[in-house]
Amino acid sequence: MQTARECLEELLEEAESIPPRQRLEWLVEFGDELPAPNGEAGELQRLPECQSPVSWAARVDGDRYLLAVTAPPSALVVRGFAGLVVPVLDTRPVDEVRDLPADLVDRLNLSGTVSELRLNGLRALWSKVRLPVTVG
Repeated sequence: MQTARECLEELLEEAESIPPRQRLEWLVEFGDELPAPNGEAGELQRLPECQSPVSWAARVDGDRYLLAVTAPPSALVVRGFAGLVVPVLDTRPVDEVRDLPADLVDRLNLSGTVSELRLNGLRALWSKVRLPVTVG
């Protein structure tokens, strides 16, 4: 089984092989894979950095990391980003999540395709969902 880092690196390689305009469409398609929260990750919190009503919950349970994110279907980009990261991170060993790059959003290379405001929302989401394992 691949580690979380290996999964993300594979996704980043795939993204790099796609022209920038199509890369946005590629990301949006992940929104269909965003699982509904099951309550195991804890109480959802609003992400104020996003203009869309995005909520997240994350916690460590023993050596496992639990994650949930909600984003409305109208929030295509952030929902796609959440659909990309939640399946990769949820239920992973904490050490794997701790080892993930802080610059994931920038490595997707969406600048010029997505507004800086939207990119800041994605960076905030990535920072928040990594927080429970990077502080402890």
